[in-house]
Amino acid sequence: MWKVAESVATFGDRYLQRFYTPDELEYCNRDPALTAERLAARFAAKEAVVKVLRPPDARPDWRTIEVQ
Repeated sequence: MWKVAESVATFGDRYLQRFYTPDELEYCNRDPALTAERLAARFAAKEAVVKVLRPPDARPDWRTIEVQ
């Protein structure tokens, strides 16, 4: 979780817009005390999807995977 919080602090919206959909961001920001935890959970889920699918090319755009 702290890595995600650190990335948000360092890169701000650039990081958020690269990895998360608008709906994910809306949900994660509902409770500021849980934002980093919720973002980290979604990032981990997206990484798991990529590992399971093992795309032969480069990784897909992170925003094409949405965690609800």
